[in-house]
Amino acid sequence: MIRDGLDAEGFIPGLIDLMRHLGAGDLYGLTPHFSSQAVFWNKDLFNRFHVDYPTDRMSWEELFGLAARFPNEGPDGKRVYGLDLGTANLHEIASDIGIARGLRVVNPSDGRMAVDSEAWVRVYEMALEAVRSGALYREEDEPEEDGEPGSFDSRDPFITGKAAMTIRWDDFLNDLRQAAADPDGAVRNWDIVSHPVDPANPEYSHAAQYGDIFAINEASVNRDAAWNVIRYIHGDDFARAVSKIRGWGFPVRKAYIRDDEGRNLAAFYTLKPAVKRFYAEFDHLPAPFFMDFHNIGTEVMQAVTEDRMSVREALADLRVRLQAALDEAKAAESAGTGDP
Repeated sequence: MIRDGLDAEGFIPGLIDLMRHLGAGDLYGLTPHFSSQAVFWNKDLFNRFHVDYPTDRMSWEELFGLAARFPNEGPDGKRVYGLDLGTANLHEIASDIGIARGLRVVNPSDGRMAVDSEAWVRVYEMALEAVRSGALYREEDEPEEDGEPGSFDSRDPFITGKAAMTIRWDDFLNDLRQAAADPDGAVRNWDIVSHPVDPANPEYSHAAQYGDIFAINEASVNRDAAWNVIRYIHGDDFARAVSKIRGWGFPVRKAYIRDDEGRNLAAFYTLKPAVKRFYAEFDHLPAPFFMDFHNIGTEVMQAVTEDRMSVREALADLRVRLQAALDEAKAAESAGTGDP
């Protein structure tokens, strides 16, 4: 890189640090593209209801606070939601917040469940308050509407102006562009801010994915040719070309992540990628446990939303049930009867 002048300063923040982390301190490879989540927000709704605009590096508490400032009904009698998360599942929402805060499900020192820690209690209580506030979009609360299945004007709460904010991956930009071409599309005046962060680590995000990592095999007899390929796909010419293609993600060269209408696309890369991934610990656990975590967690937290359990009681129950599921999955794996 130094010899050929490949400009590392032009990469999105934190990329080189992440690649070095994956290489245990050494830089073995690079990736030419990435994908991430951000908060999309409807300027017209914020202006109509005199709500302060969202900003980069908001905490989840701040995001939920903004969402709660939108009334249950707009002036035309139609329901207005502050935030669409794509789910009203308490367990899923709390897990996303836990991801942002770097919380652990499993204690790495002894392999025991850690889901009933005080930090997790606070996260689930925050999520429960948001669910009960009425500020989160719930598809089941919406009346049946006419419209073609899958059409923008009948299905998406942000595009139709029913939700003031939503958290989405960058491919949602394609949906918004398509909706803008529809004369009946509702949302026109929108912008983006970064994904919610952990206040203790406000410069980092867990809401990002990276493409294939390109490296040179140490036994290769064509090292120079391989390096020429890597240098090209991480250079300006390649980034300029792929930035014009509406495909998966963005080029890692930030100079080519732009919006013709001046929207804040920097929100997708302003946060550095967190080197500790929330689901990384699942990589070392039996494959069925990931679904156990989701299914058992959803079932247990349903009792909380129905006022049959407190958050603390539910997490204690969740710890016991997940531990039993993990022990069973490990035993099946050892016996050769588990999923591959």
